Amino acid sequence: MAATPTNNRNLQGTRAVKISDITIKTFRTTADRFDVGHARPMPDTELLQTVLTIHTDEGVVGNYFGGGSHGDAEGLNVVDQQQILWRIKDLLLGQDPMDREMIWKWMWVANVQENVASVIDNALWDLAGNYAKLPVYKLMGGARDKVKAYASTYPNIGKPHVYAEHALQCKTKATSPTRSIRTISGIPRPERRRRVVRPTSRPTSRPSIWCARPSVQTTC
Repeated sequence: MAATPTNNRNLQGTRAVKISDITIKTFRTTADRFDVGHARPMPDTELLQTVLTIHTDEGVVGNYFGGGSHGDAEGLNVVDQQQILWRIKDLLLGQDPMDREMIWKWMWVANVQENVASVIDNALWDLAGNYAKLPVYKLMGGARDKVKAYASTYPNIGKPHVYAEHALQCKTKATSPTRSIRTISGIPRPERRRRVVRPTSRPTSRPSIWCARPSVQTTC
């Protein structure tokens, strides 16, 4: 049984839009992956991807692509899909999709794992953007149309000189001197890797190394 709507009207006094359905589409696709154990790339790896859609009674929808263990890089697994369709869906039917904070709190109290809750939350933000006919970053107060990016790697891409080569490649591709280079790795002896990367990447970039063991960030 669907939950009873907490409020049928919004702040302007008009009838609030209601969530009418939640659907998930599953399909096969390919993406580039990396074999961490053998330190080798795996291009065009076949995987399952999903798109979750939150529907409303006014026809406005919100979508989210992915939601698995690697964010939008992989789809929801079968267990997560069942939790959404058999548990969370009944909780949200009839609710105002603009009540994102309340819905997040419900899922938090219900101990819904964060990757699943985030799929719902991101889809609700997309729905709000579609409803307002604005990009989501504008709804959140954003005033920029671009942001700085950083380059990163898979864990264990090879020996220290491989990290240095990667840093040089990132430096070459950087569009501005302030773009940072971050190397993510869990292999031992991060200080040795940092010494190799540092001379190649200065002075036009400020790389930092994220280490899985220990979980600290070292800035070069």
